[in-house]
Amino acid sequence: MPNLDAPARLVFWPECQGEQGGDYDTLRQALAEAAQRPTETPWIVTLSGKILRPREISELISTLQGAEGDPAPSRH
Repeated sequence: MPNLDAPARLVFWPECQGEQGGDYDTLRQALAEAAQRPTETPWIVTLSGKILRPREISELISTLQGAEGDPAPSRH
């Protein structure tokens, strides 16, 4: 599992109108934001350069929701 406390960049593909994601202090925060936008297709790049695909993101969100309840978006 990727480091949930490391910085991450969230993007949505194809690019949507207006807000397109951004940089987050932690992967956990990026996942929480992606969870709030279920109709978008998220991609996340971790600090180590690993690209998390939409399916991986969905699985991580499900794991976090099961462990912590619904992750609340916390944007930086």
